[in-house]
Amino acid sequence: ATGNAVLMIAKPLSMLAGSALTADAKAFKRAWTGFGGVNENIQRAFKVMGDEWKRAASDPMYASRADYSRMEKTLEQFEVMEAYVEGARANGEIGKVAAYNIANGLNWWNGQIWTRYGVAAMQAIDGFTGSMMASMTSRFKAYDDLFARSKGVWNDEVAKEFNQVQQKLYGEAFDESGLLTDKYAKFATGEIAMNLDNELVNGLETVMKRVPAAKSLFMFPRTGLNALEMGWSFNPLSNIGPALTRARRVLGAQTQEEMLDALREHGIDEFSQTAFSALKSEYLGRQAMGATVVTGAGLWAISGKLTGSGPQDAAEAKRMMNLHWRPYSLMGPDGNWYSYQGFEPFDSLLGLVADAVYSADRVDQAFTEDIFRKISHSIGMNISNKTFLSGFEPLVSMLSGDEGAWNRFLAMQADSVLPYAGVRSLLGRAIVPQLQDVQNDFASYMSNRNRFALPESETRQSYLDIYTGVPINQAADPLTAAVNAFLPYFKQSGGLEPFRQWLLSTGWDGLQTPRTNPTTGNPLTPAERQWVNNWIAQNADLKGQVEQMMNAPDQFWDKQIKEYVRRRGQQTQKDYGIKDTVVHKELDRIHNQAFTQAWSAYEQENAVNADIGSMRKFQKRQMSSGNLEGASTTAQQVQELLQIPR
Repeated sequence: ATGNAVLMIAKPLSMLAGSALTADAKAFKRAWTGFGGVNENIQRAFKVMGDEWKRAASDPMYASRADYSRMEKTLEQFEVMEAYVEGARANGEIGKVAAYNIANGLNWWNGQIWTRYGVAAMQAIDGFTGSMMASMTSRFKAYDDLFARSKGVWNDEVAKEFNQVQQKLYGEAFDESGLLTDKYAKFATGEIAMNLDNELVNGLETVMKRVPAAKSLFMFPRTGLNALEMGWSFNPLSNIGPALTRARRVLGAQTQEEMLDALREHGIDEFSQTAFSALKSEYLGRQAMGATVVTGAGLWAISGKLTGSGPQDAAEAKRMMNLHWRPYSLMGPDGNWYSYQGFEPFDSLLGLVADAVYSADRVDQAFTEDIFRKISHSIGMNISNKTFLSGFEPLVSMLSGDEGAWNRFLAMQADSVLPYAGVRSLLGRAIVPQLQDVQNDFASYMSNRNRFALPESETRQSYLDIYTGVPINQAADPLTAAVNAFLPYFKQSGGLEPFRQWLLSTGWDGLQTPRTNPTTGNPLTPAERQWVNNWIAQNADLKGQVEQMMNAPDQFWDKQIKEYVRRRGQQTQKDYGIKDTVVHKELDRIHNQAFTQAWSAYEQENAVNADIGSMRKFQKRQMSSGNLEGASTTAQQVQELLQIPR
């Protein structure tokens, strides 16, 4: 609903802005008239929306969106399958019979009214959009017809006839069953609803028919690719980009044949200079709107109030997020940060601009250092991750042998088969929004996906922020957490307090230091990590120590960073590393000391670890003295202690 609303508002604004830029008075007046009659248009749209809801909710086979139509087509095969399965049962092929019964059961479940409310709502919203576009189209056609007949004269008599003509044309835009048939209105609706045909998507759908398992990786490729092209049309550089998009074909058309091809691509079969001028004005207006967004975003990012995808190193970005930095976020008037991810079509522009400013302002790297990775990362994270290509990421991780990727994928598939997966996911984010550390196994991932109903365990632990003691990722109050779970974008992502902004501005990411059990040398378990982390959050006063550095007399630490940046120039971190500066050494000391104190407290509370530590030291003395048999016995005793549940 929000996506359609944003683009329905952007359409008249871009067309009016484009015609104003080209000083095309006729196109401006046409657009102004075409987007008039708002009250009448909205009343029509609500009626169509209600009709679409009734049709979609009552008919499981009805699907106006192509992504859903593709899924529903498989239901037509059930009659053939019913005849086939009888033969399989007679031949004793129980596996095939079982597979059919499972598919038939899922088909029954998906046919129930309560499971179709989400799809029906989407189709009803698309019906509203289609009606608004039909109103726009009918008004354009009426204006062109009357303007030509009256030779440019527009008076009360012409205006009265205009209303009669546009109402008649609106009725002709739908067939007897109420489905939209006008080609231009259908195109405009499909573009706004991200539902247009695409050759690449059609090819991918062929692959998914042959490899059904791929459907879970590429659920709605049509929407993703349409969103990419729509967002690109708002890019101020879209006319000189490498992709030959609809925007480039319209803006680059010179001959009448090229113009007609561009019009046909937008659902207009006959050549009309007026219609082409209006279309060109719309794309020019989109570029103008995009340029305005880029300018504003640049100023906002320079002032530190806009973030993009962040550093090209994924591990570094994760450590920054542990410091409460949030990607794809902007600071609101209330001082809180809100996510803009999903705010099509402008989120890509905002992210790209924020990334450019971030790369230019980094204190630990020159802009030219690792420049190609920075560019490819920014483009990939802000553009490619919203298309069907994002489905390759888990696939690549699984094929590369990442055990965690397999466990996450299997847990996701198993969880999605259970009823109300979407509802359970929302409840998890609303009721238990805080960050939790999850052990890398199937059961732990399943527990995390249903954490609202399951208590914490040794393999799933909640974290407190080490600086403030507040649960990480938890909103200030339960109501805000619940609202965040349902918002598509502009989720409140927590405050980035001044001390955190200062800490990030120093380029310090010492949270990368791997923490292992100092006694056993083994990686910390989720329970150990959570205990140590939360002890630091409640006892170490890291916030106070960082603020003391931030507010040091004569801004000593800030001057050190500025001097480092001045002398670094274009040198790389390998040649002139920021980690060796006195600022980073002091921040390392503060955090390492906090970990040491926390582990000492943990050992005092956990006698088993203390015993293991003593036995480890005794084993080393046995080895040094040549008592290999005794050292072997001690090692076995240590392993037995490690198996004791803690």
